Amino acid sequence: MDTIIIGKNQEVYSTQIPETKKSQEFDLSNINKKYQPRIKAFHTILKESVSPECLNTFYDRITTSTITYSKLKNFLYRFCYIKVTGEYLVKENEIHLYVNRGQRTTLTHELLHLSSSYVNQKREHYQIGFYQENPTLVLGDALNEGYTEYLTNKLFHLGYNSSDYLYESIIAMLVEEVLGDQTMQKLYFTGDLYNFINNLCQYTTIDNVKKFLFLTDYVLNNRYKITRKKASIESISYINQFLLEVYTNKLIKLYQEKEITLLEVYQLLEIFTYELKQLLDINLPMKKEHLKENIVKNKQLVMYNIKQRL
Repeated sequence: MDTIIIGKNQEVYSTQIPETKKSQEFDLSNINKKYQPRIKAFHTILKESVSPECLNTFYDRITTSTITYSKLKNFLYRFCYIKVTGEYLVKENEIHLYVNRGQRTTLTHELLHLSSSYVNQKREHYQIGFYQENPTLVLGDALNEGYTEYLTNKLFHLGYNSSDYLYESIIAMLVEEVLGDQTMQKLYFTGDLYNFINNLCQYTTIDNVKKFLFLTDYVLNNRYKITRKKASIESISYINQFLLEVYTNKLIKLYQEKEITLLEVYQLLEIFTYELKQLLDINLPMKKEHLKENIVKNKQLVMYNIKQRL
């Protein structure tokens, strides 16, 4: 098993991809009959939307999975204003639902987690999309939840399951702009954080990618905490800088390979910056005027970089 050193005694493991399934038949006898039509509809849309290799994990995991609904947790979470609507337990391969309204959206979100999961019990290595947990670290939660939410909307047209992941969804969408949708989807559905890092290293250093992953997780877990507000703002500022820099480096590479013109470099950068400005429409600890100023400043820096290099 190959690894990438992330920090002191911290490693990202490579993932063993399930073998391609020769048959697309799958057994749903473990699943409550109430949910079986929804799973079949999920499979139909997924099969039409992604490459065949992206379905391998779904076929591998769905036959041993279970889905349950908890009325008690539905009541308790609503009473306590807790926004958790469901969860996927990767070790147990179980989906738990805690809502009645909007259950289809929640189930789709959790089925995407199941369809991108990987378990190596012997090595205590668990992977869900871009999230990895192993004996040395836990990493990629923010990017994984963001991309899962983004795909729930993009592939299934169900809207966003939780406003808590709007920030992460925008970040994940922009990373997809860098890597391309087919590459991003393959990495996600094969639970391949290892090669996600390697792919981004085409356009930046591994240290920058590490910092990006750690800071996106930090923002997810701390942005609403008053005592962590300053650090969250600094993290958001760096993430903006990172995204504009890696996308600019991609555009420069495409230009040097004569795949796009200089005019297209500037046009594509303008579109990317416009998409990044979607952050101005959501609730973040950073004041909107400061956020806008940060985006504009970083864009000016990458524009200068383009002029210097091209």
